Amino acid sequence: PEDVDLFSHLKTGVRMVDCGAFIGDTLQQTVQYFEHQNHKIDYIALIEPDSKNLKPLQQNVKKYSHDIDLVVIPAGVWSDSQILEFDSNGSSSVVMEAGEVNANATEKVPVVSIDQVFYGMKPNYIKMDIEGAEVNAIKGAEQVIRDFSPVLAICLYHRGSDLWEI
Repeated sequence: PEDVDLFSHLKTGVRMVDCGAFIGDTLQQTVQYFEHQNHKIDYIALIEPDSKNLKPLQQNVKKYSHDIDLVVIPAGVWSDSQILEFDSNGSSSVVMEAGEVNANATEKVPVVSIDQVFYGMKPNYIKMDIEGAEVNAIKGAEQVIRDFSPVLAICLYHRGSDLWEI
């Protein structure tokens, strides 16, 4: 809601990690929201593991890269950094835990921990829409969450237990 400014406490610009950036479909809304709220954007890191989405994501990023520091990271987000199986399915692609069996897993992708990659960048806003990998990704962001108390926008509808567990 426009009358609820979740970012009013920030003493710096917005430092966002967008986990599950897809094709950059929320980038325009994000930029417009922060401009409307008069919040400076320090950077937005857009993390997307699906190679099919990277070209359209890069095209959307180009629209804003002259005004904002943006970086696309072709990876998934997890509890630690490793290589995992991946079911590439456009808007509902899924990273599988080691040992998890999925006949549709067609490739392997790198996954990264937010703590390992972004800790020094002190993110203050983390958005996750990562098709059921949210619990693992939050475990990989434990230090960032404890030390910097970022605003969290986490999808809870991918797994039934997420509403209570997260």
